[in-house]
Amino acid sequence: MRELAGATAIVTFAILFGAWWHSNGAISGRAVVTDGDTLRIGSHRIRLFGIDAPEMAQTCGKAECGVLARNYLIALIGYQPVSCRRAGTSYDRIVGVCHTTAGLDLSEGMVRSGWAIELKYFSHGRYEAAEREARAAGAGVWSLPFRRPSEFRAEHKR
Repeated sequence: MRELAGATAIVTFAILFGAWWHSNGAISGRAVVTDGDTLRIGSHRIRLFGIDAPEMAQTCGKAECGVLARNYLIALIGYQPVSCRRAGTSYDRIVGVCHTTAGLDLSEGMVRSGWAIELKYFSHGRYEAAEREARAAGAGVWSLPFRRPSEFRAEHKR
């Protein structure tokens, strides 16, 4: 009987903690990368906070920079679970500040690598130093003939 009560208490705690966790905007789990600034955790589609990465169909000269950006985000995450704190919504996606279990801010990692640019209007300069370093190093898109993803989207409306 004591074992049943203990198991019931654990299950109840897990349900209540899960509800609290979700209500506070945190989503955690295995991430599946869609593109350089979007991922899925379970049924949640999450746009990374404060950045813009090349679109999947976007090229930078002869380089498929959209594919390269997605592949870099996949490599940043590796096999680690990801935890995202809800920062808002954009179209049909949650906007999230996402970290790996090792503590890496995925938006910062993408900007620092040069495979995404900072959206200062939203990030308020949070990734400014990372972008400055990436530009100076000629990392990622900063070494290629590059158009901002917003310009690419404007020219290639769906």
